[in-house]
Amino acid sequence: MAAVRFAFGDRPEVDQRDALELVKVLLERADLAAGRAAKKIEHEAKKGPDEARADVQLSRDALEQLVEALSESRWRGDPRTVAHLRRQARAYVRGDWDREPY
Repeated sequence: MAAVRFAFGDRPEVDQRDALELVKVLLERADLAAGRAAKKIEHEAKKGPDEARADVQLSRDALEQLVEALSESRWRGDPRTVAHLRRQARAYVRGDWDREPY
């Protein structure tokens, strides 16, 4: 089961390890929107197996920070997960995604 599912695109998911790595990268950005995104992701990633999970909803600014963070080579997450999440976030930021957010 994925630790974090995002509320954009096709609702991409990441496991706990990748989510916590992403949190580190976002916190290194020294940006308010990135910090807020990191806090939301970390909150979901640290939930126990019996706790209810919610999709992580991010502002446009936070999504832009996420795209930039995913484009950096510092995140050592699963390459397929990184690529998929980056494509989904980038498409959503550009308005290429025609579905409403979840």
